[in-house]
Amino acid sequence: MKNKQFKEWYNKKMLLGQAQHFYDINAFYRWKSSMQWGVYLEFFDSVGIHITIEYMKIGDYFKIKIQSKDEVIHYNSADEAGYYTTKERQEAQTEAVKKAFEILESN
Repeated sequence: MKNKQFKEWYNKKMLLGQAQHFYDINAFYRWKSSMQWGVYLEFFDSVGIHITIEYMKIGDYFKIKIQSKDEVIHYNSADEAGYYTTKERQEAQTEAVKKAFEILESN
């Protein structure tokens, strides 16, 4: 997901003393989503948006929780109509990142 604030943070945080051919933002967007996940978590933590993905054994699904210091911003589970649920972790991670960027851009 491309976002100006993320790109600025990434260039400042990731390019300091690193092999730029590997850490360049364009290279980052080519990484597998599982490799991008940790970088996105660190970025969102830095702007006060915290993402949790939890596996629910009963029901066999993943739930997404995105919160700030003061409030839950977005939460999903199998029993809340209209919210996103998935049986695949990577799909849940992708959806969480999309939703977190929506929240960031709306503030």
